[in-house]
Amino acid sequence: MSVPLDQLIRWHWWAAVATVCRLTGDLGAAEDASPRDADTLSLMFLCCHPALDASARVALTLRSVCGLSTAQITAAFPVPEATMAKRLVRAKAKIRDAHIPSTDDAGELVLLEDQDRGRWDRAMIAEGESVLEAALRRGRPGPYQLHAAIAACHSTAASADGTDWRQIALLYAELIR
Repeated sequence: MSVPLDQLIRWHWWAAVATVCRLTGDLGAAEDASPRDADTLSLMFLCCHPALDASARVALTLRSVCGLSTAQITAAFPVPEATMAKRLVRAKAKIRDAHIPSTDDAGELVLLEDQDRGRWDRAMIAEGESVLEAALRRGRPGPYQLHAAIAACHSTAASADGTDWRQIALLYAELIR
């Protein structure tokens, strides 16, 4: 089964963002953690590799991609900080020892217009939209919120043809301003 690349990105990114916001209680906490380039995206896929235990994937993503400290990550898990630190070390060692590639091996790219939107995780999209709406109510949209708003334009459209491209163009214009 081939999973669309942008669907994988959305699943993992929204999960990390929602976790950061829950951990810190600050809806703007992940504002600077947006995926800015291919290296960040590649790092995110590496941290979320299926060979790693699920709790290690989340912890490693929060540490490596979102920049949270071990103490901040520990707040989301029922384990002592020393245990979390060991978990992170073991996850990094597994990546190194298993020669897990740092590029995306998730499957072939499926263009947005060719995707079956019925297979998208609507609960995850709704959670992402809820976090985005709460962040936008703060009245200080930064790059993270703008990227999330662009993703929301795509994820809420019934089809690729139904995408609000004008809104996306305005959001990108604001992003580069």
